[in-house]
Amino acid sequence: MTKQTNWKVYDGSDEQIAEIGMSLYANGFITKNESGIESNVVCSDTTHYWIIPDDPLREMKIDTEIRHVTKPGANLFLELGFAPAEAKRLQAACLGTMGKYNMRTLWMQTRN
Repeated sequence: MTKQTNWKVYDGSDEQIAEIGMSLYANGFITKNESGIESNVVCSDTTHYWIIPDDPLREMKIDTEIRHVTKPGANLFLELGFAPAEAKRLQAACLGTMGKYNMRTLWMQTRN
């Protein structure tokens, strides 16, 4: 059940019908009847309605600009700011793991 404090009493006026209709171009609406059953349609037993407010996250933009590319063979961890010894250890650990699952190994596994 939607817990909102701004449910409006539905009286079927032209203004309310217009408001509900316009909400379809934005975020929509929810109705409920005397039993508290919620729906997304207006029925003959609709007693209240709630216009869904704007969601600021809906307009969130994802930044996909590439700002840096690590060159092949470079130590990514060093470029990320790890101390040189730690970066070397992390790179060695990754290369060891990647060696087990290189593309040729995966390709050979799919052919069997």
